Amino acid sequence: MLRRHLKRYKPLLSWYRKRVFGKPWEELNRRPSAWQKAVSTPASTYQNSIALNASVVILASQDASSLRMSTDSARAAGFNVYVVTDSMPPGDADAHYTTLSELASHPPAADWLCFINAGDQVLHNAAAVVHRAANTHVQARCLACDYFAGAEHQPVFLPPWLRYSCTPEAAFSRACWFDRELLTALCTTTPVNNAAAVPAMLLPALSAQQIVTTSELAFAFPEPATIEEPPIRFAGSDTTDAPTVTVIIPTRDNPELLSACIDSLRSQVDYTNYDIVIVDNQSQQPDTLQLLSRLGEHPKITVARYDAPFNYAAINNWAVAQTNSEFVVFLNDDVEIQSCHWLSTMLHYAKRDEVGAVGCKLLYGDRTVQHAGVAIGTLGGAAHKYKYLPETASGYFYELQTDHAVSAVTAACLLMRRDLFDTLGGFDETSLTVAFNDIDLCLKAAEAGKVNVVCNRVVHLHHESKSRGEDLSPEKAARFSSEKAYMEKRWQLSTTSDPFIHDGIQRRLNRRYER
Repeated sequence: MLRRHLKRYKPLLSWYRKRVFGKPWEELNRRPSAWQKAVSTPASTYQNSIALNASVVILASQDASSLRMSTDSARAAGFNVYVVTDSMPPGDADAHYTTLSELASHPPAADWLCFINAGDQVLHNAAAVVHRAANTHVQARCLACDYFAGAEHQPVFLPPWLRYSCTPEAAFSRACWFDRELLTALCTTTPVNNAAAVPAMLLPALSAQQIVTTSELAFAFPEPATIEEPPIRFAGSDTTDAPTVTVIIPTRDNPELLSACIDSLRSQVDYTNYDIVIVDNQSQQPDTLQLLSRLGEHPKITVARYDAPFNYAAINNWAVAQTNSEFVVFLNDDVEIQSCHWLSTMLHYAKRDEVGAVGCKLLYGDRTVQHAGVAIGTLGGAAHKYKYLPETASGYFYELQTDHAVSAVTAACLLMRRDLFDTLGGFDETSLTVAFNDIDLCLKAAEAGKVNVVCNRVVHLHHESKSRGEDLSPEKAARFSSEKAYMEKRWQLSTTSDPFIHDGIQRRLNRRYER
């Protein structure tokens, strides 16, 4: 299933295909190509770092040739080899265990262990991959590596956001190195005959911060990659309370858009403990004033007047100060609500202490993607992911159909805890009056240790920029340029890597942008 989706992303994988595909894997592993040699720097060349002490554990089958292949590849990569089998392994194994429980009771003298099946292969550069990751991420207890899958050696690049998945083992397969201390979790009477079961036992005990994706290829597995849609997870349990929520909608002389927004909001919500604050920024048209007067009569709607020049950040900061709700939603008046469970779904994440901003998938009128999370360090700074793809597109690793962690989300529809918003200082109404203030808010949340989430199960229509127009006039262009320069100075977006995008994919995107 995943292989079919991976093939849609051939431009992103071409760098590897040129150098890998077309060669028998045995030859490739015996004679590393130029790119493999480049990433196979011996661990001894690293200065001022912790010495690598890692070993490979092979769960053997009755196929002696497969076991020999795996043993030889691990040996060639410089690892000690331990075999778990109910029959005698080849004589060159460092030790032999009959069960995983026995291995857990008398573990090898290694800091890091990986568990593979007979027939799997360890690449030449695996030692360098583990060494780099272990020294860079000292908090790590699991190092998840990219891998080749199937007879076609399809490279599988693990997106870093997968570590927040409920079932990361479904994607990571057995391409993981684990801290040896986790072996105590293997003390079980349940027979384990497949190495893929080991991550399923060990990963649930780890936090997302203890799981690191290395963004480097280190294994080759004979079977094709398959993965189901991975649900997101966060520490702690969800609560059943219904906190107060205020939906803030700035507007100015957009009666048709505002009317559609309010009608859709009131008809497409399964959550009752909310109210709406419409912030009127100097509307003049009779139709608008009549609409605002009529809407203000609704018990859940308050119309507030903001009598000052347009400043998106200042308007929303002012509106938040007028409310006492526990949560605030920033919603553009050109958004039409399409998902009736949108508020309860987004609250599911926003209520968690470790979560910052929560956004959703937004579509253009033709139902192509306008927003599914924001990537930083891409396309010269920040860009919407998967823009213009069809609504039904799955994205890499089902990214377009999955709720997952991202660097930022747009404030066209953004939910956040009120106390967190205040702690972060709200939107920057001095340097970012119109553009980038939502990105800045999300990055401030990330800087404070929070994780921003996009709910791609929540889908709305967004008539982007219809409410304020495009930035085409000289005055607007100058303002936009100034705000972009501020963001570069504050966050160095053009040189920053997005922590939720695979490094190789991001480099590929940036090279295409530079052309």
